[in-house]
Amino acid sequence: MGFSVAVIFDLDGTLLDTPLGIVHVVKLTAEQLGLAAPSDAAIRAMIGKPLQEMFISFGWPASTSEQSLTIFRSLFSEHVVSVASSLVLPGMRRSLEALAADHRLGVATSKVLHSAEEILTAAGLREYFVVVLGADSVANPKPAPDMALLAASHLGVSPGSCSVVGDSVHDMQMAVSAGMGAIGVTWGVDTPHDLFAAGASLMWEDSTKVPDSLLSQPLTTKEV
Repeated sequence: MGFSVAVIFDLDGTLLDTPLGIVHVVKLTAEQLGLAAPSDAAIRAMIGKPLQEMFISFGWPASTSEQSLTIFRSLFSEHVVSVASSLVLPGMRRSLEALAADHRLGVATSKVLHSAEEILTAAGLREYFVVVLGADSVANPKPAPDMALLAASHLGVSPGSCSVVGDSVHDMQMAVSAGMGAIGVTWGVDTPHDLFAAGASLMWEDSTKVPDSLLSQPLTTKEV
């Protein structure tokens, strides 16, 4: 992997330890809809994918799609966003500060943009990112390269000068498709084995310590 002057982060499971909260909210959503709740494993396997894709995988009727989204987002704000500051990965603030000093940072998430902005602000992390993009920011969300390429454009750098950091196979596939470095994290939903198989060239193993390869060649100016 070459040196990076910009880093694009996934959100859930990468910056914030939200998977447990997502599992809880999905089950509450199923309860309110009168639907069978999926298993914890089935829910975790779909974290990082668009909500509608997640609900379809559970076998929930298409007729409940809009209601499911509305209920889930309301419950997510109540149960997860409200405690977002406590969900920041250990040392992640310091890691972001170290990177943001000399790199352009962005977020590309399968959340809709409003939800991403809401939870990043609540967590106190929004200030570190030049751009935040959600699944509704592009025609083709992860694992397509669209979000990563749009983020690079907003960051004012070429795709080859970017790395994507994420915890899911879709993050790695997006990075590879966009011609970017792919860095997996070991504290998220997918295993290092699966992340490497999807194209990761490096594992970030400790959220309190930024991999040297991300700090080796910082952006020398914030101007484009």
